[in-house]
Amino acid sequence: MVENCWRIPLASRPNDGYQMDFCQLERLFRHAHPPLMILCNPHNPTGRCWSANELEQLLLLCETYDVTLISDEIWADLLLPGETFTSVLHLGERWHKRVISATAASKTFGLSSLRISNFLIPDPTLRQRFLSRLDAHGLDVFNALSVQAATTAWNESRQWLDSLLDYLAENRRWFVEQAAEYLPWARIIPAQGTYLLWMDCKKLGLDDEQLKWVMADVAGIAPSMGSGFGPAGSGFVRLNLGCPRTYLEMAMDGLKRISVNTIKGVSTGG
Repeated sequence: MVENCWRIPLASRPNDGYQMDFCQLERLFRHAHPPLMILCNPHNPTGRCWSANELEQLLLLCETYDVTLISDEIWADLLLPGETFTSVLHLGERWHKRVISATAASKTFGLSSLRISNFLIPDPTLRQRFLSRLDAHGLDVFNALSVQAATTAWNESRQWLDSLLDYLAENRRWFVEQAAEYLPWARIIPAQGTYLLWMDCKKLGLDDEQLKWVMADVAGIAPSMGSGFGPAGSGFVRLNLGCPRTYLEMAMDGLKRISVNTIKGVSTGG
């Protein structure tokens, strides 16, 4: 379904990290005339936080080709030390008639099972169109418990969140240091946000099915395979750092078992 909606992969430059491919995006806008674009900021799985300049360049294209932008900002609370986040709502009233910010407490506070999210829509006309579609699909009724839980989490959990961010940052620092010392085949992509780690495993010389098998059979872990994010993710895995350190230590012990010798002659396990 995502491919049918014209997904545009990010452009990756070894020294600059992941970038939006504005040229490809403009070609798509010009020829396919999509009414809507969904952006992930901070980005999953790379952890990129898009800058104000990048967002304004994107919004200029949206304005030129009359595209409404939904910015999925569910990871916005989960930034690494010293990093900043820019919402599409922070860029001025000029863009308000074509932007929607989507947020939720689920990633930050572990409330995914309560299934509640927020859509911040500054333009009254766009907001009414959105509400009409919610009503048409019966999605305009929310659980009172979910509303209370999300409200309480955001209003009364600042100290807890600060502690969480410190813990996540330390988890990332530890994992990156361990990988640099013990995983010569891995390249960790620097991130600005999220508790996700995007790891390049292409030095192993395996295809995606082989990589999946090695992760499970040799390392004993089950990461999200990068191939699930499209062809540009081939050879990558996504790991979750939002867990107790002991879990990361077990994962690292497993990853250390991966070497040229342990994968020699590897098959897909079939």
